[in-house]
Amino acid sequence: MGIVYEAFDEKLERRIALKCAKSGFHKRLPPEVRHASDISHPNVCRIFEIHTANTARGEVEFLTMEFLEGGNAGRASGSWTVVPGAVRSRSLYRFCEGVAAAHRRDVIHGT
Repeated sequence: MGIVYEAFDEKLERRIALKCAKSGFHKRLPPEVRHASDISHPNVCRIFEIHTANTARGEVEFLTMEFLEGGNAGRASGSWTVVPGAVRSRSLYRFCEGVAAAHRRDVIHGT
């Protein structure tokens, strides 16, 4: 649904993440942000703002969000077999806590 880039906010002097909607998903980004920005949980990254940039290809919507160290969960899932069971269990538990917090606010990721 989106592409995420690391960036630096010069006004606030901090690293942030920029999430741009992939082609075909530009209409789905604002509702996701409106709902997800209401979630406050340590296992869910904070969303700061939504922006629209005018480009040669038309409008591009993107949001600014908290930058978190780490990899891509989707890409990392294939390497879970080499992670010790206790670490894997704690990580999955934290992930599920974050998803549950989103669901309590009626946010379903990617919809």
